[in-house]
Amino acid sequence: MQILRLSSSNYVQWSEEITAVLRLRGLWGIVSGTEVKPVASETEKVADWLEKHDKALGALFLTIAPDQRIHIQTCKSDAKLIWTTLRSVHLSQRPGARFNAYDDLFSIRKGEEETLASLMNRIDEAILRVQNLRPDTFDITKLDEELVCMTMIRSLPSDYTSFSSSLLLLEKMDRSSLQAAFRNEEINRMHRSGDVSGKDGASALRTFSKPPRAGGKPS
Repeated sequence: MQILRLSSSNYVQWSEEITAVLRLRGLWGIVSGTEVKPVASETEKVADWLEKHDKALGALFLTIAPDQRIHIQTCKSDAKLIWTTLRSVHLSQRPGARFNAYDDLFSIRKGEEETLASLMNRIDEAILRVQNLRPDTFDITKLDEELVCMTMIRSLPSDYTSFSSSLLLLEKMDRSSLQAAFRNEEINRMHRSGDVSGKDGASALRTFSKPPRAGGKPS
């Protein structure tokens, strides 16, 4: 039975296929953690469990591409930990991970020799990845917020690449935090170019770092 190898972009499909195989072989309980190791005094049961655990390890390892094995170097002797580690790596629910998934989705284009059916399948796979990266509390309001953030980041030119990358590492990404980051980046760039100094610098800092008071002008 041929199983898709885990790569950097196919976790959802891989996890579905390997789960089915593990269930078929009676090994899913080992990987999911529902079948726990018996107490040491039950020697025969321990031996059976260890044998199944070794088989589960082999099944997992052989379906992970070499460049993805780096993620499991510290846990490659623990089937359950391999599973949870890979899930954490590939389904990180940080906003940056969702941004990259959205970016992949919106970048899909039909290949010259590609059929429309194949194109639709790729779109379905891409949106499934987006959905898997959303936390349970995700709603339409948060989607609107993330679309604004995505637009802000995607609008930056290539000389802002390092800045964009740092934004994608944020634990929390919302409009106000990105606006603050944009203001700080603007100030830093002005300082580096020598456009901000002395009194002008202090004035710029107040302009970029303080929001206007309600009913008044920026201080």
